[in-house]
Amino acid sequence: MSQYGFRAGVFNVKALKTQQKRYKEDIYQGLLASTTPIYASLVLTETATVVVTRTGTATGHPKAVKIKNLRGTAAGAAGRYLIVKGYTGQGAYEEERIMLSSAVGGYGRGNVAFAKITEIYQDQTTMTIGTYGTVSVYPTDKYGLSEYCDAASDGLYVREISKVGVGVLATTFDTDDKFSKTYQTINVPTIGAASTLSISYLSKFQNNRQGA
Repeated sequence: MSQYGFRAGVFNVKALKTQQKRYKEDIYQGLLASTTPIYASLVLTETATVVVTRTGTATGHPKAVKIKNLRGTAAGAAGRYLIVKGYTGQGAYEEERIMLSSAVGGYGRGNVAFAKITEIYQDQTTMTIGTYGTVSVYPTDKYGLSEYCDAASDGLYVREISKVGVGVLATTFDTDDKFSKTYQTINVPTIGAASTLSISYLSKFQNNRQGA
């Protein structure tokens, strides 16, 4: 299929990429605390392939996830993996393989900020490792951006508004190198539950996480 063409003297293109940037503000309301599970008590066995299928279930806003080992232990150094599938805030479909912690109460942490999780699978190649019983899936403090930010220098500020409407002064966008260009996330660990988070930056709005 042609990506461009001429008709009636008009040059038509499917996409015209420029170096233009624009101001973007992502506002996430009613934040879910990192101590509140998205999925609780998922039972792991040595035979089941699919742990949970929840089409339509969302995290509320794009956030990376962590998986807590509730009652299991791993055999040796190798562990069991889960695969998380879904969509990012930039509309990309992603699959992420996360290794469970070998310690009871420990976390395996992901990097992809899922706006919507569609499925969570056990990795078939590691289903028989360890004696895992149940796990829970929680959000982390890594928030995904809705448009592509090319560099930390294009970040402007982060601002919190509490659930009672009290604003906090804007803070530096990339404090302590918490921005990830690869995953298009920013780590904001001090935001209170049910607050509103405002992230401002200059976006290359025609790009995605892969820069395409």
